[in-house]
Amino acid sequence: MHVKNVEWRPGDRRADGSVAWAQTWAPLREGQADIGAYFGALAAAGYDGWVTCEDFSTAQPLAERTLDNLRYLRAAHARARG
Repeated sequence: MHVKNVEWRPGDRRADGSVAWAQTWAPLREGQADIGAYFGALAAAGYDGWVTCEDFSTAQPLAERTLDNLRYLRAAHARARG
């Protein structure tokens, strides 16, 4: 399984005045994907393989972001396993 997250933000205005929305990278905890639900679905399906993470957000320095993502994913996995 591959995990990453994005968020939608308002972008430029179109010629007609409407807003064009754009996705940007988001930290795993802050994006729109429900990571806990992903792990719940994997547990329900009996998946017990690897999970890889991709996080191009820049809200935290790389080392802190990597550690936080690992903690977050481990906690989501533990909750899904009950």
